[in-house]
Amino acid sequence: MDDFRADGVSPEKDLIHKEKIRLIHESLLMLTDTSPSDAFLVKMHLEGLSYQQMAEKELGGQPSSDKQLIKRVNAIKKQFTRDMTGSLAKFKSCFERCLMKNKLNLADMMN
Repeated sequence: MDDFRADGVSPEKDLIHKEKIRLIHESLLMLTDTSPSDAFLVKMHLEGLSYQQMAEKELGGQPSSDKQLIKRVNAIKKQFTRDMTGSLAKFKSCFERCLMKNKLNLADMMN
């Protein structure tokens, strides 16, 4: 029996990867219930957007002054990284609750 897919990934590793993605989505949904704007920032971060790209997206791609864009970028940075109450901290809290609910710990996710 072949234990690897054509791309060389074992079924076990594929299942673990899918479970990680499911937990991330579940955490984002949980965060959306309490703080939609933070969930939106985390989602954009997970999509690989920079702070500037996030600001441009939030501003609706409308032509804005450099000053307005810089102000929005700085506001996003502050909100995203604020200790205890920032977007990332809130997402981490939701993610940890999802892990506990599924009887997992962070070490399980690092494999």
